[in-house]
This record gives sequence, C-alpha cells and structure tokens, in this order.
Amino acid sequence: MVTGFGLLALSVATYFGATYGVQITLLSVLAAAIPLGIVVPTFLWLDRFEAEPTRLLLIAFLWGARCRGTGGRDEHQRPRGHRGRQFGAGGSSRHCGGRRPGGRGSLKGLLVLLIWWRMRREFDGIIDGMVYAGITAAGFAFTENIQYLATAYSEGGAEMLGATFVLRCLFSPFAHPMFTVATGLGIGWPRCPVPAGCACSPRCSGGCWP
Repeated sequence: MVTGFGLLALSVATYFGATYGVQITLLSVLAAAIPLGIVVPTFLWLDRFEAEPTRLLLIAFLWGARCRGTGGRDEHQRPRGHRGRQFGAGGSSRHCGGRRPGGRGSLKGLLVLLIWWRMRREFDGIIDGMVYAGITAAGFAFTENIQYLATAYSEGGAEMLGATFVLRCLFSPFAHPMFTVATGLGIGWPRCPVPAGCACSPRCSGGCWP
C-alpha cells in the first residue's frame, strides 16, 4: 500500500514538474516543507504516550498529499487580484466566504473513518483520532502549499512567493490540521452518534479558508 501511494506521490511530483518547471517545483517543495517541521512534531508529541504505527502515520500523510494533488489547479487557485494571488484564492472577502468547499476536504476525514472502522485496535479514542486527522491534513496542506507557492512564483516572482509563504506557511501552518482534527475528535468520541457524518467536517469548516 505504501508503495502504491509512493507511486501516486511520484505522479503528483511529475505533474508539478511538467506544469511549473523543475526549478520552481523544487523551490516550492523546500518552502512547503518548512511548516511540516512545526506541524508533524506537534502531533507526534501529542501521540507520545501511545505511539501509533509508523506505517499508518505514513499512509495518512500520503493519503492527504494525494487527496490535494488530485486534479491539479482548480477554480480556487485562480488569482483574482493581488491579495487573491497571495492567498491562492479569490481576492475579495465575499469570494472567500462564499466559495464551495471541494470534496477533497471530506476525503481527509474519510481515512480517519476507515482506520476507526477497519483497524479498531489502532484507534483508542479522541487522541488517536486527532493524530491521524492532523497527519493527514499535514500531507494535504503540504501539496496545496506547493501548488500555491509555485503559482505565486510563476505569476509574481520572488515578491509574490515571499508573501504567499508568509501568509500560508508561517501565519497559518495549523489551518488544515485544525479543520480535520474536528473529524478526529468526532470519530474518536465514544458517544459520537454518527461517526461517518464527522468526515464532512473539514469540508464545512474549510469553506471559508482561502
């Protein structure tokens, strides 16, 4: 399974290289990896008392990365003005608040649900749900940041790249993990009446995030 996801990740990297060029892609990958040094250790620290299997954490990360890598550029990445290019979304607050979240947000929560359903022995409660959800979202955000950073550099050069990096990688590295952790909390909560419904929470909470 890990090999399969690795091949999928390679296909995403190939797409980026063909779309943006090798140099821009490598620069974007390096910049997007910086917030991972903050986010991933945080969730591993949270999981320190009863560490989850490394293979599942790796699958979670690759799952999230592949979810966001599907489909390349979408309508939310089309720049609309200077501020829109920095965020990688619409240039007005009306557009930001009114856009329709994609189904890829729900796919992040789907993996947490699958682990809860199929590997219950590795899912002990709320903390495990938060960890799986956070690592999945870290992979999702990693791929998304690569796309936005590469787009910013292609359209606005180093200045736009720097602005996008500050806004997405330094000011809000926990944005996607926070949205998806709501799924982990819901699925891991013993009294959650409808765990499957919790898989939609990233889609709803992420709707207003540029």
